[in-house]
Amino acid sequence: MTATRSWTALGAVAALTLAIAAATPAHAAPNHPAPALPSTSAETAPMPAGADLVAARALDRSLAEAADRLTDLAADSGALGAFYDPARPALVLLLPADQPAGPVPATAAGFPVEVANSSLTAPTLAQFTEDVAARDFHPDAGRYAYGAYLDLARDVLVLGTNAPPAVVRPLATRYPAPLELRFGDDPGRGRGSDFPPFWGGASITSGGAICSSGFTVQTGGVRYMLTAGHCFGSGRPVTSTVSGHTWGTFHPHANLPDPDLAVIAGSSYQGAIYIGAVDSTAGAAVSSFGDPVIGFSNYCFSGQTSGEVCGHTAVSTTGVLCDPLGCTEDLVVSDGTRVQPGDSGSPWYTLSVGNQYPVHIRGLTVGVIAGQSYWHSYGTVADHAVAGVPYP
Repeated sequence: MTATRSWTALGAVAALTLAIAAATPAHAAPNHPAPALPSTSAETAPMPAGADLVAARALDRSLAEAADRLTDLAADSGALGAFYDPARPALVLLLPADQPAGPVPATAAGFPVEVANSSLTAPTLAQFTEDVAARDFHPDAGRYAYGAYLDLARDVLVLGTNAPPAVVRPLATRYPAPLELRFGDDPGRGRGSDFPPFWGGASITSGGAICSSGFTVQTGGVRYMLTAGHCFGSGRPVTSTVSGHTWGTFHPHANLPDPDLAVIAGSSYQGAIYIGAVDSTAGAAVSSFGDPVIGFSNYCFSGQTSGEVCGHTAVSTTGVLCDPLGCTEDLVVSDGTRVQPGDSGSPWYTLSVGNQYPVHIRGLTVGVIAGQSYWHSYGTVADHAVAGVPYP
């Protein structure tokens, strides 16, 4: 019987559901298409030129010099933050509503320093952030993405989300004005629309094939994403299947298919994997790495086609998988719901005590035959180097 290496053509997953994101890191942003250029130059703001450009750059440098001092000043004074007000012009320390102003320097890097009080107290701001992060203010709150911050210059709490208004209404009632709600359906983090820092268990594509990302490895202070070596062509760019975000370049092991390993290099990667169903946006941190044990009956994998599937029993650690690519040896073989096309490269792991997260990596998916899954153990991964990158 022919063994199946679990990749699939792009067209085979045209119906892949765009996942709705969990909380998005503040430094990451979806890769939106570039806006159309205006039809006339009158429709766009003029670029500073000559003396104006010199002045703009000088202001930027001066503000940069003031930023460090102002950050320290805000921390020392218990301020909620500090901002530059071009209308004054001045640097403004925004204190909590219930805090009197203390002594502050008259200037910082040549700018006047002023003090103002917010309408919010520090505990209120902290509670707002905690409530948003918990996402328990509505039964469906965990399905959606949220971005929240205090707009210092306007003294307004801002909550952006792709959730329906009914989902955020309970939260909004806890925080009356000043609270500004912004609604939008921008794609966020999900298996098919992942963005830096990338996670394992996501959907990745190159040259019309689709696989799953595995888990992050690090050497010499540089991080890489691990996946199966048979997935894509050497040197090919890898992107998120739905959103098109660039993961980096694919580097298979020189001895492919034994081992059937590769790294993706050139972007940022995080020690986390997707968990839950295919359309889930939930993730779990990776806590440790180790080898599987024959007889243990609750190994899990998490791939772009199957989602998270647990309840697998390891029955061998010396399996061999052969197909037209050749043979891959020393594989873990497990019983349970088999991996499917597209799950190649996905991480195998155990849960923490009590079937809780974080997860503990045990290997990486290679293929399937006769209803049984074949996967590299972490020990095999650690014993090899891919494109000159030794695994920790």
